[in-house]
Amino acid sequence: MNGRIKILYQDRFLLYSSILTWTFFVSLMVLIVLSLNNLPPLVPLLNSMPWGMKRLYPSEMVTFLPIVILSFVLVDIILTVVVYKKFTLLARLISFNAFIICLLGVLAYL
Repeated sequence: MNGRIKILYQDRFLLYSSILTWTFFVSLMVLIVLSLNNLPPLVPLLNSMPWGMKRLYPSEMVTFLPIVILSFVLVDIILTVVVYKKFTLLARLISFNAFIICLLGVLAYL
């Protein structure tokens, strides 16, 4: 498994995509840690719900976003490792998908 990961990072696209993915994930975590104390007790998280108390959740639920993003990124990395030898383009698309998920996570939190 370790040899497969070394082969992955010889591909520049996968290397840059991974660096940017983890950079955005770490920045999301820093944003959440720095602003968690400044949030009100209830925050609107589900904007698709009707107006009122159904939309409001405790501010600690904001930490749920990085957990979901991390699970997507880890699944994408595993899929990239498994698929890279046979389908290089698909592996690059999966890696780019992880980058987009982290980028959208940061933008959603801002």
